[in-house]
Amino acid sequence: MADINDIKYYPDRFYIRVNGCNMNGLFSPKDDFTLSLDQAVFIHEYYHYLTNITTFQGVRSFFAAFCDMMKIVVNLTNSGGLASFPIEKNTLPSCAYLTQYWRDEKEIFKEDDIDKRLAEETENAPSHRFEIKGIEKETGKPYSVVVDGKEIKGCREYLTIDIEGLQQTTNFHLSIGALDEFLSASIDEFIWENNLADNRQVFNKRYFYPYLTFDAILEYLGLNLGCRSKILIAYYALHSKNPAVAFYDMLQQVKKDGYDAIEQNPAEYMEKHFSIFVGYDCLINEIDKFIEEAKAQKRVLTAHLLAYYQDRFITATAFLKKDPLFFVCPFLIDNLNDERNRQDFWIGFIRIKTCFPEPLMIQGKDFITTRPSEYGADLTVLVLAIYEIMESLEKNQVAKRLDHYKNKYDFPDGVENFEDVSAFNDPPLTSYWHKALNELGLYQFYRDNVK
Repeated sequence: MADINDIKYYPDRFYIRVNGCNMNGLFSPKDDFTLSLDQAVFIHEYYHYLTNITTFQGVRSFFAAFCDMMKIVVNLTNSGGLASFPIEKNTLPSCAYLTQYWRDEKEIFKEDDIDKRLAEETENAPSHRFEIKGIEKETGKPYSVVVDGKEIKGCREYLTIDIEGLQQTTNFHLSIGALDEFLSASIDEFIWENNLADNRQVFNKRYFYPYLTFDAILEYLGLNLGCRSKILIAYYALHSKNPAVAFYDMLQQVKKDGYDAIEQNPAEYMEKHFSIFVGYDCLINEIDKFIEEAKAQKRVLTAHLLAYYQDRFITATAFLKKDPLFFVCPFLIDNLNDERNRQDFWIGFIRIKTCFPEPLMIQGKDFITTRPSEYGADLTVLVLAIYEIMESLEKNQVAKRLDHYKNKYDFPDGVENFEDVSAFNDPPLTSYWHKALNELGLYQFYRDNVK
C-alpha cells in the first residue's frame, strides 16, 4: 500500500517518488472501475506533473530552473574559472551580473513554491491552523531583466492573505505551489465524495496549509463550493498569466453571481466567464533558441532532453487550444455511482495519461519506469544529475553529490567513484554524473584544473 507520507512529485525534476505503491496494478482498472488507494494517491501526484508540463507557469518554471541556471553556470565558468565557485561566495567583478541573476532566480523559485516555513509554523500551532482576516492584491517591487540584449521592466502582482493565530506570521503571499495543491486536494475530495476510492488516509493527514487553505479562503468569502467547482477554479487559475490574482478574481466573480450560477453547471459557467491562457509560444521559442545554442556548443544531450520535453509542452498547447478542459474531463462526469460512468472516468484519465505518459518514478532508491521506451527516463536521470551539480556549486567549489540526494536515489548506471576527479577518463562517458558535468562544460575543465 502507498506510503502517503512518501509519495511526492518533484517539480521541474519530472519524477514521482512512489514508495509503497503496487506498480503492477497501478494502471489497471478494478472490475467495478473504482480506484485503489495507490491509484488515488498517484492521480494526486500525476496532476502536479501535468501542471508542470501543460501550463504557462509550469513551462516558465522549468525554463528558468533548468535553462537559465545552466546558462549562468556555464558563463560563470567561462568568466572566472574555478574562482567563480562556490557561487554564494563569488565576489569577482566580472561575475557580478551573473551571481545577482542567480540570486534573483532563486528568490523567484522560493516565491513560487509552497511556503515551507508557514506550513511548519501552522502545523506546530496549538490549533494546527490559522484564521484569514483579509485578502488583497499587492504590487511587488519593480524588476528588470535582459532578454536578447533588451531590458524589460515590470513588477509582480501578489495576492496577500492576512492571518491571525500564529506567533510569527501575520500574512503570506498565495503561491503557485499552494494553488497546485489546491487542485490536487480538490481532486482528492472528488474521488472521496464520489466513492471512487476509500482515501480517508489522505484526508486524515492533510495539513491545513496548503491543503485546506482553499476551504478557509472560501469560508472567508462566504462561499461554499462543491469539489468540481473547486477543481475548475484551481485549474483555470493555474492556466493563467498570474495564478494567484486570477484565482481571487474568479472567486470574486462567483461571489457576485451567486452559488447557484456555478454549481448548476461548473464547466459551462467557467467557459462562459473565463479563459485558459495558452499563449506560451514565446517560451517555446526561447527553448528552441537554447536547443540551437546547445547544438552549436556540442551539448548534444542537453539539446536532446530539451527537445524531448519541448514536445510535451507543444502537444499540451495543441490539446488546450482544441479543448481547454481536456485535462480535467474525467472530473466533469456526473453520477459516478453508476458503473458505466465510472468506466468513462477511467477511460478519460487513461486517455490523458496515454497522451502524456507518467514521469519517471522512484521507489526506495531505485529508478523504475512503466514506459514502452526508456529514452525519456534516461534523459530525465540526466536532468536530475545536472540539477544536482548546479545546486552543489552554490556552496561548493567542485561539484559533489549532496547528502539529501544520496538518500533519495542512486544513479542507475552502476558507476562507482564518479565524483573522484582523479579517476575521470577519456570519453565515451558512461556515468550520468560525468555526462552532466560534460553538458555543463565542467568535465574536461575539472580534469585540467582540479588536482
